[in-house]
Amino acid sequence: SVGLAKSSVIITSRPSASLKLHTKVSSRIEIQGFAESKRREYFKESCDDVDALMHQLSSRPYLLSICYLPLNCAIVAHLFRALHNLPSSESEFFFSLICNCVLRYIEKEMPESTVEELSSFDEL
Repeated sequence: SVGLAKSSVIITSRPSASLKLHTKVSSRIEIQGFAESKRREYFKESCDDVDALMHQLSSRPYLLSICYLPLNCAIVAHLFRALHNLPSSESEFFFSLICNCVLRYIEKEMPESTVEELSSFDEL
């Protein structure tokens, strides 16, 4: 078809998975995310105690490894501000994130309720 000859295809993947595609594409863009200095700069703008946050991150390699993505930095900064501490395991990190989202929802949508009054998440 004539229309498809001028079309573009966008493929997203991890860099290691895209190696086989290099010979089949005419152009390539790789988004690398935050470098370490930019990560610290971001945390400086979003947290009061950036030194404490960076210290905790240095002892939690799984969290540090996901912080190259700006969205993950925002989540880490949010949890640090809310909890004044970072979770110690990966599963605790995601559990804390979910709990924090639920608590924020309750505070916003159900200001007359308290968490203790809920018998299940079905009531949300």
